[in-house]
Amino acid sequence: MSILKVKNLFKSYGKIEVLKNFSLDIDSTEFVSLLGPSGCGKTTVLKIISGFISPDKGTVFIEDIDVSNTPPEKRNTAMCFQSYALFPHLTVEDNIKFGLYEKKIPKNKSKDLFEEAIEHLSLSQELGKYPNELSGGQQQRVALGRALVTRPKIILFDEPLSNLDAILRGTVRNEIKRIQSEFKLTAIYVTHDQSEALSISDRVILMKEGEINQIDTPEKIYDNPISYFSASFVGISNIHHFKNSKKLENNFIEVDTNVGKLKLLYKNNLTDKNIYVSWRPENAEVGEQRENTLFGRIKSIAFQGAFTELEVEIKNIKIKIITQKRGFKINEEIKFGIKPENLLVLKKS
Repeated sequence: MSILKVKNLFKSYGKIEVLKNFSLDIDSTEFVSLLGPSGCGKTTVLKIISGFISPDKGTVFIEDIDVSNTPPEKRNTAMCFQSYALFPHLTVEDNIKFGLYEKKIPKNKSKDLFEEAIEHLSLSQELGKYPNELSGGQQQRVALGRALVTRPKIILFDEPLSNLDAILRGTVRNEIKRIQSEFKLTAIYVTHDQSEALSISDRVILMKEGEINQIDTPEKIYDNPISYFSASFVGISNIHHFKNSKKLENNFIEVDTNVGKLKLLYKNNLTDKNIYVSWRPENAEVGEQRENTLFGRIKSIAFQGAFTELEVEIKNIKIKIITQKRGFKINEEIKFGIKPENLLVLKKS
């Protein structure tokens, strides 16, 4: 069941158009990430949903009620900011309780809400401390507690992990997902980090220049990018432009790329000039003879523990290969195969 509908949003700052006819529909208890580069409009969408700014045009519905002109405190949403936005002069307890005071929730009810929040976030030992006495991860948990304590329908995250180190990011990310699931919240999560979006989301909304480029499950966005942008922004892709193509039997085509001829499965007609063929580095089968066999020279080797990342040069073109094999040498010539079903056709836009 849909809990949030955003219809035809437009927003400009001066002459800069930030959102262009942006629409989305989010189900109850769904975890959705807004993913994209800086300046693509992610945070603007979040601020419009929360009511902190108004769109130039468009409508926001929460539970089928138009809240476009409703103030933030009456929208039944809560927001976790990148900076945590904790009050430095208040203890952990008072920071968490601030939302209860602001919404004037009765004391008998607020006591239960508060105790439930600190129990889920394991903050009972930190209640008398001030923000400057806490680690980054603890501060983020306090910010999350303050957002959760009023039991909002929708919780909004604006790059909440950007100030944490890599190890702590993974821990807090998993905690956010656990809390969202336990409290049965609808979550909208803004990030420019693809690994965060892929690991935490039910669906990912990939944004570019104020518009949705692709929206799908993490697996489908990774396995089936629909454009040059989605293939290059989410994960690593080897992308080749081609000029000539030839139809083969059984819906196969052969394309002439800058690394050689490649055979792939494609049922449609290739009518657009801005078309590319793409494949993921882990789909290269090193040492294997396939229908698509290429030869190249190793230019760099990066051992990553569970796998090795190779940079290989073919006809002055650098490509990436990820393999579990080891024992490679710089300037060694290797062959590798790519199955036709692992090659994708992409459009530029």
